[in-house]
Amino acid sequence: MAIVVVQNLAPGGSSTANGQTVSYTPGTAFTVGNTILAVLQFYSLTGSMAASGANAGFKVNGVAGTRDFVYLDGSAHQGLEFWRCTNIASAGDALVSWTGNGAPDGNYVLRGFIEVSGLDNSSPVDQTPTRTTGGSTAPSITSGTTTTANELVLVGFLNEGTSDPTITAPSGYTPIASDGGWSAGASGGSAYKIIAATGAQTAAFTLGTSTGWAMAMVTYKAATGGGPAIPPNRRALLGVGI
Repeated sequence: MAIVVVQNLAPGGSSTANGQTVSYTPGTAFTVGNTILAVLQFYSLTGSMAASGANAGFKVNGVAGTRDFVYLDGSAHQGLEFWRCTNIASAGDALVSWTGNGAPDGNYVLRGFIEVSGLDNSSPVDQTPTRTTGGSTAPSITSGTTTTANELVLVGFLNEGTSDPTITAPSGYTPIASDGGWSAGASGGSAYKIIAATGAQTAAFTLGTSTGWAMAMVTYKAATGGGPAIPPNRRALLGVGI
């Protein structure tokens, strides 16, 4: 089955004085049965970030998603996470919750969502390369060899420095959300591409200013087949050509 990105949504960043929940209602309602993938960058001016607790994480219409990647830098009060709500049951809002407490100065979350059809609902995650970190104008990461030809590659980076860079998506990828900076940090970017052959996947963002960063990637497999095969004798009884 072919993977199709139905909507590429970039609500962008949202800051709150003390709040820890950000909701987003898409202009075009999500389609029942599709998958919503989210790349989230968090920043709390005073409190460590942690996706834990009863209301933490990513939900679509109240249904909790699965966290496919998490990186939390408690000392810098920042985090980078990938979330997935598979085979959504209804068309609703996308809700982001977390437990960082930035009072009295504020919290911030940068959100990038894509709505996808054609993903494997039972076991979609293929490659999750080890998070990379560095300090440069080119955040990059490389995966292992993908196991299937048709996959969606999702990448994201978190600015862990204090600069305010311009952000260009990796070559061959479609940008989702990007933000050059908020206060002392809380910026990053996300992007995706769909591949049609197996192989190691590489992505490198281009930044206008050198900064510290953390980067992650997850590849997602397509659903396979169009239903069970029909045996030759059954095909004849059904009048299907052999």
